[in-house]
Amino acid sequence: MNQNLRAIAQVAVGILLLCGCVRTASTEEPAASLKNWSPGSHVLSIAAGGLERRYVVHVPPDYASNTLWPVVIIFHGGGGTAKTAMRETGFAEKADQEGFLAVFPEATAPDPSLPGRFIGNPQTWNDGSKRKIGAVERNVADVEFVFAMIGDLKERFNADKRRIYVTGFSNGASMSFRIARELSPFIAAVAPVAGADWLYGKRPDRAVPLLYIYLIPG
Repeated sequence: MNQNLRAIAQVAVGILLLCGCVRTASTEEPAASLKNWSPGSHVLSIAAGGLERRYVVHVPPDYASNTLWPVVIIFHGGGGTAKTAMRETGFAEKADQEGFLAVFPEATAPDPSLPGRFIGNPQTWNDGSKRKIGAVERNVADVEFVFAMIGDLKERFNADKRRIYVTGFSNGASMSFRIARELSPFIAAVAPVAGADWLYGKRPDRAVPLLYIYLIPG
C-alpha cells in the first residue's frame, strides 16, 4: 500500500472512531481469564471452521485492563499478510497515538504448510463473491473465523463490544462489506477502501454506519 492509500485508510477509520473512540472506565468486572498484556504486537491463534487461524493484536503502551478499549479490525488485501498490513497501513502507530486495539487477521493460503506469499501462495479472503479467488473456491469459513476472533478478543482483552470497527483494502475491503452484512449486530461501523460489495442482495440484521472509499485511476 503506497503512502496515499495509507493516508486514506487512516482517515477512513479516524472518521469512524469519532463516533465514539474515547476510552471509558469499565463498568464490568474483568473476566477471570483477562490478562495484563504488555505493549506491542502479539500473534494469537484460534480454531475456526476446522482450521487453525491466526491474528495479530497490537496493544498500545497505556493499555489497562480496567478500561474498555475500542477495537479496529484491519483486513489485508489479497496476497497480503497480517504483518505486512500492520507495517504498510501504520495502524499500529495510530493505535499507540489514539488508544485502541489494532487487530490484523490472517487470511488463508492454498498451501497452509508454507508461508503466505503474493506470488505462489497468496492468502485471500472468502468475500462472498463468485470470483476465482482461492478462499472463495475453497469455501473457507472466514465469517466464522471473524466471529470467533471477536469472541476471543472479548475473552483475552477488555474490548468494548459496542465499539468494534472494521476496515480493509481491496479483497479485504470486500471482506469488510461481508462482515458488515453477516455480523452486523457486533460491528459499530465499517470503512472499506477500494473493494466491492459482492453481497448487495443480503440484508443485514441492523443498519451499519459505512464510509466507503474507492480509488479512481488517473
